[in-house]
Amino acid sequence: MCRATSATEADASASNHPPCTALIVTYQSARQIPRLLDALDRERRTGLDLDVLVVDNDSQDGTPDVVRGYDWVRFVPSGGNLGYAAAINIGSRLVSEDRAILVLNPDIVPLEGSLGRLLDGLAVSGVGVVAPRLETMEGQLSKSLRHEPSIGRALVDALLGEHASRLPCGASGIVWPDSAYVAARHCEWATGAALLISPNCRSAVGDWDERYFLYCEETDYLRRVRATGLHVRYEPTSVVRHVGGASGVSDGLHARGAVSMVRYYRRYHGPIPSMVFRGMIMLHQLVRWRRSESGLALRALLSRSVQATLPAPSFPSGQQE
Repeated sequence: MCRATSATEADASASNHPPCTALIVTYQSARQIPRLLDALDRERRTGLDLDVLVVDNDSQDGTPDVVRGYDWVRFVPSGGNLGYAAAINIGSRLVSEDRAILVLNPDIVPLEGSLGRLLDGLAVSGVGVVAPRLETMEGQLSKSLRHEPSIGRALVDALLGEHASRLPCGASGIVWPDSAYVAARHCEWATGAALLISPNCRSAVGDWDERYFLYCEETDYLRRVRATGLHVRYEPTSVVRHVGGASGVSDGLHARGAVSMVRYYRRYHGPIPSMVFRGMIMLHQLVRWRRSESGLALRALLSRSVQATLPAPSFPSGQQE
């Protein structure tokens, strides 16, 4: 929804910030991770009770060596390329139940003071998760807030793409209006590059769903947050800058995203609505069929054998799931 919350809801000071662990999932992140760790080091030196845990999904580009160069960072290999949700779960089990967890992509950089302002959001009554304002590295707003997937929104996005921004808020899956990113508000969900999760929320919601190798894991998790009665809060005074796609961009990943979206919808809806929703996602790819990634996504939605070729959990030689 697109409803701003009262500016007087939060009344927290730096001294009341809860202890927090930044949980970073890495995969081929050697070039990006130093900027984030340097930024987190600056934040923890302000007096925040902040520690950092990196869970690595079998990077082969030197990421483990880079992270181990920061002696105040805990490094944990996941045992394979297990996906985002599985790595988060591995890390979460290593974090004390009384600590908030800040889930971070490795290719973001929080601006100075952003973590404290993000933690302030947890003082708002009923809030379980706080999401910051996402910007590009050049400081341009990234449209990171989302509406719950629906058949109607999938149809609008399939036919109109970015032109859906001209329609009223709520018609598209993306929250398009710039005005929606000015004030703090409750939202349905936000992209998972940076999400702060309260200890109470961790306990109430439980693990992330590891059936999503990539994409829609945050959609599912934040739906379950809302189902507990807790809120997802957008906090624009906390700003992080995001490279995006730093761990890889490919036709296979695009197709995996389309398949994950259909899987997500099917989990919460009956067979007939799910079949119609799948048709809308197929239409989205069909309208853009000249793009190689859309062609592969369409084939994957039609064929389980093609789905089997998409990126999926993997383990080093000699290990088994």
